[in-house]
Amino acid sequence: MLYLYSIGIRVERLHDRKLTAYVDDVARLLVTQQRKSDPQAQARFFEKLAARGYHEAHRALYDVGPGLMINGALPARLYRVSDLDCLRTSSFKNEEQPSMVRNIGYELELPDGLDQPLDKDAIITELIQSPPIG
Repeated sequence: MLYLYSIGIRVERLHDRKLTAYVDDVARLLVTQQRKSDPQAQARFFEKLAARGYHEAHRALYDVGPGLMINGALPARLYRVSDLDCLRTSSFKNEEQPSMVRNIGYELELPDGLDQPLDKDAIITELIQSPPIG
């Protein structure tokens, strides 16, 4: 199963929660259908974090410095990707990217061993330009 976790945080010097606390919050949300901890999903989560520069071995370093506070306008939420529509330019007012949005990116993972090569750029373009689901 694929999830999207959204959280808006900001630096708050007087707040005591650090990045590791938020990472732990997400890891606790990754459970099986029986609501038991899902080590496989958690391992994948930490693998993806490592690919983005977060390494659990450096945990003590992330606990130094100013705290982080959740932005009340962007509450933390776990989404099942299967329940979401894809973000596209038309998702924004006047089909323009707001100034507060720095980047919109898409990552596509395809299984190895397919019989024919695939054009990943063409697939992403097709997904972005497709009509909304539902």
